[in-house]
Amino acid sequence: SLSIEDLDSLNGTFIRVRGEVQLNPGDCFLAGRQLLRFERFEQPLSTKAKAADGTRYMGSPPSGGDFKLVQIGIGNITQNIYCLSEAGANFGREQGDIVFNKDRFMSGRHAQIYPRDDGRYYLNDLHSSNGTWLRINKRCRLYHGDLIFLGQQLFRIDSSDIM
Repeated sequence: SLSIEDLDSLNGTFIRVRGEVQLNPGDCFLAGRQLLRFERFEQPLSTKAKAADGTRYMGSPPSGGDFKLVQIGIGNITQNIYCLSEAGANFGREQGDIVFNKDRFMSGRHAQIYPRDDGRYYLNDLHSSNGTWLRINKRCRLYHGDLIFLGQQLFRIDSSDIM
């Protein structure tokens, strides 16, 4: 078998998503030119949250979900945060709960994040033109036809010997 492992590189190693993949808090992925990180909210969201003196906090109503997508900019800065509802979110350049209308590398309807009955969240590419890419954070087995993205280079695993 063949596998790949990122050796703590600055920009990461990405593998193209085929079907659905499980997301864990902290996982990063590329969609179009967007680098996004899936995170759990640090504290439970509640409309009844209070300060130490008993004053209730003001703000927009909670999204209903426990997770968010963080858009990461150059230099690892947070650009935007998108709250995910309990049902997850669809995103793309033209349609979805989250829209990146200026990203010409993102398909109109690109990908989705959703929970399953097992309580876990999953990422699924919606047949986008340029794909959705999961950053690997441990040794990952490779299969014939897998696509790997390193820096600005794209590699395809092309071997009928790999099962």
